[in-house]
Amino acid sequence: MSSGSSAKKKRRQFSLKEKVDILSQVDAGKKQIHIANEMGVAPSTVATILKDRQKILELHRGSQLAPSRKRLRLGNFQEVDAAVLTWFKDAHSQNVPVSGPMLQEKARQFADALDITGFEASARWLHRFRERNGITWQVVSGEEKAADAASAAAWRDEKFREIVASYSEDDIFNADEMAFFCQMLPDKTMHFKGNSCKGGKQSKVRITVLLCCNSTGTKKLKPLVIGKYKKPRCMRNVVSLSCDYRANSRAWMTRELFSEWLLKVDDEMRSAGRKILIIADNCSAHLVNVRLTNVQLEFLPPDCTSLLQQLDQGIIKSVKAHYRTRLVQRLLINLRMKLPTSINVRQATEMVTGAWWSVTSTTIQNCWRKAGLVVMPSESEQGSEESDASGMWQEVVERLAMDASVTFEDYVQCDDEACTSAELTTDDIVSAVRGDNSDEDANGEDDAETAPVSQPEESLSNADIMECVRKMRTYLGRCSNATETEHKNVDNFEAFVLRQLSGTRQAKITDFFK
Repeated sequence: MSSGSSAKKKRRQFSLKEKVDILSQVDAGKKQIHIANEMGVAPSTVATILKDRQKILELHRGSQLAPSRKRLRLGNFQEVDAAVLTWFKDAHSQNVPVSGPMLQEKARQFADALDITGFEASARWLHRFRERNGITWQVVSGEEKAADAASAAAWRDEKFREIVASYSEDDIFNADEMAFFCQMLPDKTMHFKGNSCKGGKQSKVRITVLLCCNSTGTKKLKPLVIGKYKKPRCMRNVVSLSCDYRANSRAWMTRELFSEWLLKVDDEMRSAGRKILIIADNCSAHLVNVRLTNVQLEFLPPDCTSLLQQLDQGIIKSVKAHYRTRLVQRLLINLRMKLPTSINVRQATEMVTGAWWSVTSTTIQNCWRKAGLVVMPSESEQGSEESDASGMWQEVVERLAMDASVTFEDYVQCDDEACTSAELTTDDIVSAVRGDNSDEDANGEDDAETAPVSQPEESLSNADIMECVRKMRTYLGRCSNATETEHKNVDNFEAFVLRQLSGTRQAKITDFFK
């Protein structure tokens, strides 16, 4: 192509989405000249897009502009715009009707809260704000009914079928949080039952756990556990956990944590060359400003979430039953030996992760089927650990002199009403816009009042560790009901220990993780 013909090419403005697509093509190895020819633009246009790569990707991932937007320029009052957009998304998720005057009034309120002068919520500002963010007015009925089977069925049979049409059942996921009084022993069941635990002393003995799995039960993502303290004493020198652990002063899910988790999952799926759909409820903590390449996030309708949330149909209950079965087993063993029982945060994270891995694919499939979101043949489940725990429950009740009317079911469900995230307030939005996510309380260590008494850090020699493995094998050899699975698990653990210890100097176990 001659320079003359190249000069005749019309100047073309690309949208934000188109620019991201061009960057993806270059990253995939496609030559710039070929992209330019296909797009009908000069090579210098493609080169300019590459030059602005960082700015383009930041705007795309941060959802600061609508994907169709061509001019990559934000408004003069970016903090006000960001606050209003966050408020709008929160209101929209709750089916709250929003008008232009309402947005203008909110903008004035946020400008005052942010100490911004010179801002005018004019009709011109409103027009540009809507244009930048792709906002259109929709009529929302104020006479929505409470959750009922009819509205749930309508969403399930129409919108949901359309959303999942391009995904296989293995690539359709559900994510949800559960609040968990992880240190609670059976004799405190009635004290905690039905408590929302919105803050204060009880928040110190609780965690929030984010779980996510696909509809076939073939893929369960690593749990995200949210505690109160970033560095609890029980986790000193610990650099490897079976779950992801984060913290804030109330042990709640926040937008920042959910954004971080989503981006992590997106990176994992991109590395695996896999695209998935994640279905979640539309609580304020889930309304995040991130754009994803390999994860599509869809929200359940707010008026019937309780009927459609798959994890709420029995999966979370199964996790709690497995966890509290293990805790009852520990308690019973200690009661028989007249020893105290306490659970610290590290033990809780290990136990809740183990409980999550113990949930069977059959349980997961049955819960998705109960929500009516997949069509699979029904399967009966084998006896669960919950039934085993029920058999031990009577002895626990007698030894702790508990009220005989308290059942194991009460114990499993005692924290079902506890909150997992906070209501979104003006102060929350302002703090998020300013980037003030500091949480001084979470930066500290667990206090003596609520933390179980910890033993001093134990020094373990190589000989100590090998002796532990030997004792495990000795014990397993004396169990008549030990299966091939248990023997393989010990084999795998021994192989791991040998890899860690071979060729190392005499050291404490913590040295191996430095």
